[in-house]
Amino acid sequence: MNSDGQERFIKRVRQALGKTSPTGPGPADPFPGGSPDEPAHVIETAGNRDAKQKQRLVECLMESARRHDITAHIHAGMQSAAREMAAIVLEQEPEWGAEKSVVAWRHPLVEGLKLPEALAPHRVPVHFCDHDVSSPVEKQVFVTKAATACVGITSADFCLADSGTLVLKTRPGQALSVSIAPSVHMAVFAAEQIVADLKELYALLTCEPGHAAEGLTRSMTFVCGPSKTADIEATLIHGAHGPREVHIFIIRS
Repeated sequence: MNSDGQERFIKRVRQALGKTSPTGPGPADPFPGGSPDEPAHVIETAGNRDAKQKQRLVECLMESARRHDITAHIHAGMQSAAREMAAIVLEQEPEWGAEKSVVAWRHPLVEGLKLPEALAPHRVPVHFCDHDVSSPVEKQVFVTKAATACVGITSADFCLADSGTLVLKTRPGQALSVSIAPSVHMAVFAAEQIVADLKELYALLTCEPGHAAEGLTRSMTFVCGPSKTADIEATLIHGAHGPREVHIFIIRS
């Protein structure tokens, strides 16, 4: 549907509802009906949490993760997180091929785990997302690697404490396929990347100078637990349309 057809369709819907003009907040208004200063207040509150408030945020995330079948791990440093992640990789069995493999983002936290070195003695390759995004051939080669990998490792831009939702932005070196194609998705991020809820996330992305430059993009993906479906006989199954397991690794400084 082109823009003219879309506008005619929306106009007919408005007429059927007895409305002659658009109503409600514009798309740039993340806090409808609130004070103009509310986003700034939300950002200030988020930036001034004390140690107890940060701990409650982590506890809220842990509880949310449990409700959504996400396995949450807390580590004081990268080395212990890397050991546990390597152990999880070694426990997995390849589902779509004879050989076990891992795909991973090019990201400082992910690279800091040094998993290629840890898994090399076990002959488990780690394929980083290094393809040229402008090359369809290279992109397809990496997608194939992701589809046959048993584990995909990413970081996250944010994680919502109230729902356990990972917020991932697709960028060069950080392909979406890493989080959705393998059977197991593991995400590692710093505790400082935990935000309270969607409202706080929206304020940060649209009003906080450090994030507003990039803002809201089409490449932003929200991941809340493993893939779930109950299409057949209302029986819940994990992994039908994406990872069957999701692990989050929270690094506390």
